[in-house]
Amino acid sequence: MIKKIHLIHHTHFDIGFTDLAEEVISQQLHALDQGIRYCEADPEYHWTIESGSLVRNYLKCRPQNMRERLLKLLRNGQMEAGAFDMQMLTETASFAELLANVARPVELGKKYGFPVKCAILDDIGGFAGELPRLMNEAGLRYLIAGTGAFQTELPWADLPHLFYLKSKSGGRILVWNIGNDRSENSCESNYPFPVYGLGSHFIAYHGMPEFTGCSDMGIKPLMHGENPEKRFRAKEVLQILLDRLQQENYPYEEIMLQYGGDNRAPSPHAAELVRRINATGDFPEIILTTPCHFFHQMEQKYASVIPEIQGLLTDPWNLRMNAIPSSLKQYRSAQRRYDSQRIRNGKNEVLLENLMLMADHTFGLNHWGWQKLAENSPDGLQASCFDRCRTSWACKAAYAESANRMTHDLELHTESSAAQCETEAIVIRNHAEHETSGTTELYLGSYAPQLISLKNCSGKEIPRQYIGLNRWMLYAENVPAWGIRRCTPVFSDRYDVPPTPPDEKIPAALITSYFTFEFADDGTLYNIHDKNGKSYCVNSGFTMGEVFCEVLHDSGTAGENCGLKPSKQRSLMRMEGKHGRTEADGELFCTILQSGRIGNAAVEIRFRVWKQLPRIDFSIRINKPESPLKSCFYTAFPFTGKKGKFYFDQNCGTATLSELLPGAMQDLFYCSRYTALETNRFSAILCCPDAPVIEFGGLHTAQWKKSLPLEPESNFIFAMLFNNICNTDAPAWFPVLDTFEYSLFLLPEKFSTALAHQAWENATALTSKPGFAAESCMISNLPGQIRAHSDENGTLYLENTSGEEYTCHILFCGKKLSLTLAPFEIRKAE
Repeated sequence: MIKKIHLIHHTHFDIGFTDLAEEVISQQLHALDQGIRYCEADPEYHWTIESGSLVRNYLKCRPQNMRERLLKLLRNGQMEAGAFDMQMLTETASFAELLANVARPVELGKKYGFPVKCAILDDIGGFAGELPRLMNEAGLRYLIAGTGAFQTELPWADLPHLFYLKSKSGGRILVWNIGNDRSENSCESNYPFPVYGLGSHFIAYHGMPEFTGCSDMGIKPLMHGENPEKRFRAKEVLQILLDRLQQENYPYEEIMLQYGGDNRAPSPHAAELVRRINATGDFPEIILTTPCHFFHQMEQKYASVIPEIQGLLTDPWNLRMNAIPSSLKQYRSAQRRYDSQRIRNGKNEVLLENLMLMADHTFGLNHWGWQKLAENSPDGLQASCFDRCRTSWACKAAYAESANRMTHDLELHTESSAAQCETEAIVIRNHAEHETSGTTELYLGSYAPQLISLKNCSGKEIPRQYIGLNRWMLYAENVPAWGIRRCTPVFSDRYDVPPTPPDEKIPAALITSYFTFEFADDGTLYNIHDKNGKSYCVNSGFTMGEVFCEVLHDSGTAGENCGLKPSKQRSLMRMEGKHGRTEADGELFCTILQSGRIGNAAVEIRFRVWKQLPRIDFSIRINKPESPLKSCFYTAFPFTGKKGKFYFDQNCGTATLSELLPGAMQDLFYCSRYTALETNRFSAILCCPDAPVIEFGGLHTAQWKKSLPLEPESNFIFAMLFNNICNTDAPAWFPVLDTFEYSLFLLPEKFSTALAHQAWENATALTSKPGFAAESCMISNLPGQIRAHSDENGTLYLENTSGEEYTCHILFCGKKLSLTLAPFEIRKAE
């Protein structure tokens, strides 16, 4: 029986959703002004600041006396600051962004003398697997899962209301997860309310007019069984929630309800409402309080009986990030570059801020039902009613663009402060923590003379292939970890000389040191087999690297069915008018170009077949004008066999499908660097630097799969290039004009993270350009299964990605370090 309700009053920091980003920030600061006044006027009034960045901004822009008033309330506990700086998609963020997101509010609290103990994550329906470990690193133990009720299954999932969530590395946090009615099917819910607004729906919306004569702010949907002429009384409404919890065998006497909304100001009557309800004696005791008060009480009273769960809650809202493919590509490039710069003392707080804003869960203005507006306007998608939406989307894109530009500037700064030589050379830089042999593109500039020789320090010629326009593809061996290899060029007195065009006819069989590739005349790759003639792919429905579009005809137009009704009316659009030719053929690789159209989109696929590597690259250029058609573009990787084991890596940790918890997103997954398939004959490692959303076994977008365990129906991997199926906040009809890269490695060994790291680094770690940098090596002897990270200050962390204890003896910046890492452990390298 519920005896006490902890009511947590706050606003949800939905930056750029209800108004443009700068307008929301201004409104949130004003709301905090109001919260301060209400707290000062009434000692029983409590206000929670969901996101730490609001406190940071307040302390920067408000007068001294207002800052002191805020700090006084934070110190005495009448206000509490949330421990997440922003409400970010925790799987899309890098290790540094995710750690900064939890560390910044804690550090702010230490600086100004107020406690920061509890994180609040609202709207979002999943977490990065190692979020508990990174929260623990910042000294945090509590998390409120204030999930929204749109396109997330978590509120209805069969999970405890209160549980310890444990990560593979040993991180452990206490999660409050009251959710919605677990007996309902999510897409048929009678009470599809955002979890962070349950206090509004079950207490304030009906209680405020009944007990104070005032109306509470916010959207007030009718309860199931209500009508405008017959509204329920406040006690009846709350009883609906209490009955539900009893039916779910809720085991405690206390609950917590969030009383918040999207960018809503605090209610001036909240404390008075609580007093008047309590005075009736007809309700459980309600206390207007802050999150830590609730968590402390629950742990003190129930710690021994709170269940512990280990597993993954993958996030469905990663779908939104995939709706802005060019910005996502720039964001991921900036993440990789900044990771490399930080370890060399290249720090930029504004750059990191832009990355974190890009990772925030909101992608633009709320515009439910845009399809109907477009249909009813003579200007269609160009109608003026969408102008502010476009402005808000441009603001989101600017975060990625600015971060990417700043990483280039920062790279020049760190290079200028590093050791230099007197003579210019071709500088090959390794951005990975392991010694790397791999490929890198070299651009010599528009007016450079022709390169006729390039040798390493041993006098050995660097394998290379001319691409054209003073561009070369190099294969560099044994480039030191986070280091530099200098190569000596020799130039002729002639300028760019066009290469001899290859025979455009596509060979029937393209034989390399590892495989035989079979292409059709139109450029279709229909088979890959090994030296024994065994095939790696299946030509059942899709061919390897095929690009196609799936159209969803029944995905809804607004928020109906919580956006979770499985799509049944779907159709495929395949490439038409296909043409193929050999575009390049040289020492390192052969490139087959296929071009054609998918609907109104022009598509080019370049298959780069490496002659001395177990690797093939897929470069996919899409030119698609804006369109209201709800569609998803994919690349197919139809591997042979069934019942393979799938992997996908996260910002830290590598995940498998067996780790998924109820409520986890199963339709698609976000991989930080790669995804992989292990069969009884081979392992396939697919590196995804640009477009990281993938699906296993089949096409599952908008299927909203729930049953566990997840058992893919085939060994197919589908990589989603982009989608425009979102009904609100994410761009839904933007044009796409960009190129997306994948690198596929086919290996005879069983999968291991060391193999995956090697593949990723072979394809992405090396860059090259003319320069004066001296040869260097920042770290050596790091085992292949150990992954390195750094925080926003460049502090080194090591992660054991294997299931076995490992002792490593490394040399980092001239300092010897010896660490023994438990299975999956993540630890600061000290």
